[in-house]
Amino acid sequence: TEGRCLVRRRALRSLRRLDAGGWWSGAYQGESVPTLEEVLDIAKNRAVVFLELKQGRGLVAAVQKVLDERPEQRQQIVFISFDRKLLREASKRLPDVPRMLLFKRRTRYGRNMLRLARRARATMVGLDFTKLRARDVEFAHKRGMPVYAYTVNDLPRVATLVRMGIDGVITDRPFLASEVT
Repeated sequence: TEGRCLVRRRALRSLRRLDAGGWWSGAYQGESVPTLEEVLDIAKNRAVVFLELKQGRGLVAAVQKVLDERPEQRQQIVFISFDRKLLREASKRLPDVPRMLLFKRRTRYGRNMLRLARRARATMVGLDFTKLRARDVEFAHKRGMPVYAYTVNDLPRVATLVRMGIDGVITDRPFLASEVT
């Protein structure tokens, strides 16, 4: 959006007035910030939603309330977060929803990565593509941990990562991965 604020400090009505599409393309100028319910309506039976859990008291409980009203859509959700505590809470509240622990650029991958992921009750890891190496993917796979790369927005990089064996990419261009042959 064009807004610069913490979401938790703004009312939903205020957030809905922000332009959520103009940064991407003029064709999307004036699009409002969608609610989780609206995203799930659009995605129903069409897409998996990677839902990033950021900081906020009561966040996981609020998401659970929405998903409890839509139990058939739980298989379409993957929680992603840098916050291990939020993923542990999500595991307790919604154990059937997969969870991805994201690692920041400065994190060293390897044994520590898997130890932290397991403590967070993550079912997969998300690694910064700029630091990702084939040996990191192989190491995680040998231990049963799927690996995703974030945030990949160019086709040659996606192709390289696919050859490395990653399980998926997180991108701002959702149709990008389908272009890889």
